[in-house]
Amino acid sequence: MRIFSWLKMKIAERFGPARILTFDGHCRLCRKGTALLHNLDIFDRIELVDFTDEKNIPRLKNFDIARAQTEMLLETESGWKGGFNAFKEMALSLPLLWLLVPFLYLPGITPIGEAIYRQFAKNRYLLLGRCDDSYCQAHTGGTEHGDKEISKKNELVDGASET
Repeated sequence: MRIFSWLKMKIAERFGPARILTFDGHCRLCRKGTALLHNLDIFDRIELVDFTDEKNIPRLKNFDIARAQTEMLLETESGWKGGFNAFKEMALSLPLLWLLVPFLYLPGITPIGEAIYRQFAKNRYLLLGRCDDSYCQAHTGGTEHGDKEISKKNELVDGASET
C-alpha cells in the first residue's frame, strides 16, 4: 500500500493537481456515472464537484452554469471542456480507461460520441429521475460523492449498483 501511495504522489508531482469535473448532483444518472468514474480514478486525477451545491460554486473559476446544466464540464489548462470531449480528455487521465483512448480518437467518432452524449444529457432526468426526492441522499449513506472527501469508495459502489 505504501508503494501505491508513493506512486500517487509521484503522478501528482508530474502531472499536477487533479482536474475538476463538474456534474449535476440533482441527476441520478449523473451521480451514478460519476460514482463509476470515481472508482476508475485509481490515482485521484479527477476531482468530482457537484455544481448544484452552492458551497462548490466559489471553487469553479470562469465557470458557465448554463453550459454545465447541459453537459458535464472538465477543467483543463485551456478552459472548460464539455460533454464527449470532456470524456475523451478524462480517458487520457484514467489508466483504467486507456484501452478506450485509441477508439475515442478514431476519425468520425467525435461527432457520433457528441450526438450520443447530447441525447443522454438531454434526457438524463427521464432515464433515472431527479435527486430532489431524497433518494440520492439515502442511497449514498448521506455523503456527497462529488466532494472527493469520501472515507470509503464502497459507499459509492453500493449507491451506484442500486436503481
